[in-house]
Amino acid sequence: PCPNGGTNQWTTTNNVHAINGVEQSSAQTLDDCRQKCLTISGCNAIDYNANAVGVKCWTFVNLQNTQLLPETGVVHETLEICALPTTTPCPNGGTNQWTTTNNVHAINGVEQSSAQTLDDCRQKCLTISGCNAIDYNANAVGVKCWTFVNLQNTQLLPETGVVHETLEICALPTT
Repeated sequence: PCPNGGTNQWTTTNNVHAINGVEQSSAQTLDDCRQKCLTISGCNAIDYNANAVGVKCWTFVNLQNTQLLPETGVVHETLEICALPTTTPCPNGGTNQWTTTNNVHAINGVEQSSAQTLDDCRQKCLTISGCNAIDYNANAVGVKCWTFVNLQNTQLLPETGVVHETLEICALPTT
């Protein structure tokens, strides 16, 4: 376990990849890919492509500020081992506020296969830098949660059963 309440933090960049990663054919999900990296000494980044045929995961040891190349569908993540928590209590009595809209969804969310409940999905978003919205579908088979970073006033599409929520960090109480 990490000291001082730290946790392993993954930072995600979508639709880019690094070069010269080591193929990890046994890792077939994003979570598998992350777990594989954690077992490799010095691993600090992964590329994951859910749409790839065969190998979907590549790991990197001691990856520095390398040039990332565009590639649609690839999730590039960097790992900070035992990062200290950045969430301090909200000032002035503020709290994290979720605003819910039912039966709509946004597009291009990042699948979060480990989050199987609405609360899991919210918690997952809180661990992702810049995450400000989620889609959650309890009736979906497999992936039920999608997260969004810096989602703007985007068009929401109708879809029965989906809960779309936006997050305001440390919202002040309305009186």
